Amino acid sequence: MKTTDFASIVTKIRVWESRLLTKPFYERLIDTENLDGALKLLSETYYGHYLEGKNFEAALNKAFKDMYDELYEITPYKEIIDFMRVKYDYHNIKTLIKGKILDKDFSSILIPMGILDIDILKTALSKENYAELPNIMSEAIKTALDDFENIKDPQRIDIILDRYMFIHMKNLVQILNNSFLEGYVTTLIDLTNIKTILRIKSLNKPLNFLKEVLLDGGELDSSLLKELFLEDYSLIPNKLAHKNYGLMIKESIETFLRTNSLSSFEKNIDDYIMGYMKDSKLINIGPEPIAVFIYARETEIKNLRIILVSKLNNVSKELIKERLRDSYV
Repeated sequence: MKTTDFASIVTKIRVWESRLLTKPFYERLIDTENLDGALKLLSETYYGHYLEGKNFEAALNKAFKDMYDELYEITPYKEIIDFMRVKYDYHNIKTLIKGKILDKDFSSILIPMGILDIDILKTALSKENYAELPNIMSEAIKTALDDFENIKDPQRIDIILDRYMFIHMKNLVQILNNSFLEGYVTTLIDLTNIKTILRIKSLNKPLNFLKEVLLDGGELDSSLLKELFLEDYSLIPNKLAHKNYGLMIKESIETFLRTNSLSSFEKNIDDYIMGYMKDSKLINIGPEPIAVFIYARETEIKNLRIILVSKLNNVSKELIKERLRDSYV
């Protein structure tokens, strides 16, 4: 992969970045009186031609999918796009497997943003024929189904598929051979493992359970993760103080101990990753601007969904601001 292959693409990405919503715009959107007011204001932006009535979910999904489709057309290395969107495939696989084993229809929570069309996944699972799927994805499905057949624990489906998702992402990074993307997925694995440790500690799960749920491929080794699990909550930040995210972990644990909720931690992870993405702003050639733009647009749509759903449910402006993620611009 040559960085010069991306010269013209990055120029287009910079134009798209100029259309990203700003923090002052989010403030104006939050300050609107109701959903109608928010949708009217949003219609003045890039999203205007997607909005029809109050069906904002369909509009946001269509805008996001169009972005992926256009990027596929102009990007010489599709693995970059696949790397950023494969998580949606694994979300859909989890959803379809649970629907299959529980005999329920969870179609409403499927996300049509993955590498594979949802109908391809549905057909593969219903016919148990995975020839059209990547080998790693096929293996993930078979492993999850076999595990459920033996143990009958639906929660393990998430554990197994999350592990395969990160393996899949790591495989794509190896193809791309890019240190920035490697750093992104490695950091995400570490932060996910730390969040998992907090969750299972709060549930009083045994050490053996930890070994089953931890992800491989991060920078934090298994011995340190075990120490974190056995450590008192208040002492965990000391063992991570040398990491760039050390302060974020300290603040997140303090909030977790006050609220017994990981929602703030999840927001902090998103914001930390956004900071990591922003650090690449000066990179003007290579695959980095593409991945960063995808994350920026993904966060933008997440924020719009938070605001619009909150308006629909009459959530206070203060609470909306607490839930909002850091934006790219």
